[in-house]
Amino acid sequence: MSAFLGRLFVLVTLLALPARALAAQESCPAAAGPDAEAGWAAYREGDMVQARARFRAALAHCPGDPYAATGMGYVALREGDAAVAREWFSRTLEARPDDVDALVGLGLLAWRQGDLEEVRRRFTRVEELAPGHPTAREYLGRLPAELGPAPERAPLTLPDSLVVRARAHGDRLEVRT
Repeated sequence: MSAFLGRLFVLVTLLALPARALAAQESCPAAAGPDAEAGWAAYREGDMVQARARFRAALAHCPGDPYAATGMGYVALREGDAAVAREWFSRTLEARPDDVDALVGLGLLAWRQGDLEEVRRRFTRVEELAPGHPTAREYLGRLPAELGPAPERAPLTLPDSLVVRARAHGDRLEVRT
């Protein structure tokens, strides 16, 4: 009888595993969600330090969360760290091969690196998944009909300070004299 109970216990345990795994999958994004949302809010405000911290907190709750992983990719992309951005976007695509945000991120990364064939491939896939996607349309529209080597571009340089010579204020235009 004890052998029967032992086998019954193993069977019940094995049957319960998918239910526990499903519960973990449902609770994982719920636990990471608030931090991931806060990360995206900080990203939109341009606060990359706070965005990175909140995405890391989300990933601490749910290490495989594609929403937070994609956020980390965009933070790295904005900071110019192509290798880290590619790693985060690729991690998301391993879990969810049709994740539009990660595909867009890789398309933007390819554009910055001058890989026009990769730009076409990534954004064409985005268009297939989300017809009319504005970023995909924009970048596909920038591509020449015949792909050749990317044109040489001067490096981006930002001024040390910004001088405002005129501004709109209320219902009038003010010009510095």
